[in-house]
Amino acid sequence: MDGIEDAPPAPARCGDAGRAPTARAPARISRRDLLALAAGGVALGAHPGARAQAEWPAKPIRFVVGFAAGGPTDSFARLLAKKLTEQLGQPVSVENRVGANANIAADLVAKSPPDGHTFLYNSSSLAISASLYKDLRYDARRDLVPVGLVMAVPVALVVHPSLPVTTPQELVAYLKSRPKALSFASGGVGNAQHLGMEMFLQAFGLESNHVPYKGSSQAHVDLIAGRTQMMMDTVGSVLPHVQDRRLRPIAIASLQRIPVLPDVATLHESGMPGFELEGWYGVMAPARTPEAIVRRLNAEIDRAMKSDEARAALAAQNARSLAAPPQAFATLLQAEIARYAKIVNARSNSPSDHSARALCPSAQIIGSCPANRSMRKWRSSPEARAMPSSAARRQRVNAPRTKLVVQSA
Repeated sequence: MDGIEDAPPAPARCGDAGRAPTARAPARISRRDLLALAAGGVALGAHPGARAQAEWPAKPIRFVVGFAAGGPTDSFARLLAKKLTEQLGQPVSVENRVGANANIAADLVAKSPPDGHTFLYNSSSLAISASLYKDLRYDARRDLVPVGLVMAVPVALVVHPSLPVTTPQELVAYLKSRPKALSFASGGVGNAQHLGMEMFLQAFGLESNHVPYKGSSQAHVDLIAGRTQMMMDTVGSVLPHVQDRRLRPIAIASLQRIPVLPDVATLHESGMPGFELEGWYGVMAPARTPEAIVRRLNAEIDRAMKSDEARAALAAQNARSLAAPPQAFATLLQAEIARYAKIVNARSNSPSDHSARALCPSAQIIGSCPANRSMRKWRSSPEARAMPSSAARRQRVNAPRTKLVVQSA
């Protein structure tokens, strides 16, 4: 992606990222290059005067978030909603639809009208779900369209201070001498915290018990109490506990050390060359949302992220802003889906066996895993039953493209 053309290419759906580039499509780039480019502030230029863009937004907008209110994901989504409300002149609200590793929220948005007034504020867990759940009613690459990346957050591996380890090498040796004696916490089955620990354990042939919680806050309580012994989580979430010496940082999952914890080595330099795990966040829309609206919101998100308020919030989470066109987001999502699929399949009995069973060891059947119970509860709700079926959704997505115009209020 050397630059932005005078007439930017249409935003591609995520499934288009692996196709051969045309004269108007950006060149394929690596995940590392993409995030570096995004951090440099590449933004999408305004599309020349499309009618849908001129008339949008015609009514209040909602951002659907798949995580609990008050957490770091929700907090930044609300800040972004506040800035967009100021910029767009229409209320932008946040609606929390918690459960099933944020798949309830994604399913709701995927089946919402593509009129530019319902969006998904998602995390990297979206890329994990594509391989983890075999019965999803939506396809992130088919039923959602990328709008823009928002930010990336570094991840740290932390342990309870009672463990006699201070480096990844010491932790590996300790785990090898005590197979399955220790437990690691996560904010839920199949999220980035969980898969990050699985990647670490697999790299060294280690075993540990997984204890999932309903969010990071609950996981931190038991980790600090010593009921679990280790966890991977975003630096912003664990830093207060590190500063209070209630948790000990062992390693950073980025390729480079971070300023806030300069003495903590990376996993890249501690026996896992090339290892990189970051929590990333972005905004997606229902498939077939008008192109002009996607481009307009992309530009407005970039503008919001440059505000002093957003920069202060990023600094508080030790995060960095990502600004990139929708195609770059599609490329990243496609690469992340493939990356996590390898981890999920490695924990399965066979490459074709989706590993909700393997990743939730206490479950006797896939349906007994907590995340799957949440999805079944959502599907039985009146709102879910009123939504179009997956077959109807596919028929609508594959229908001939028509120009959509948002009418004035």
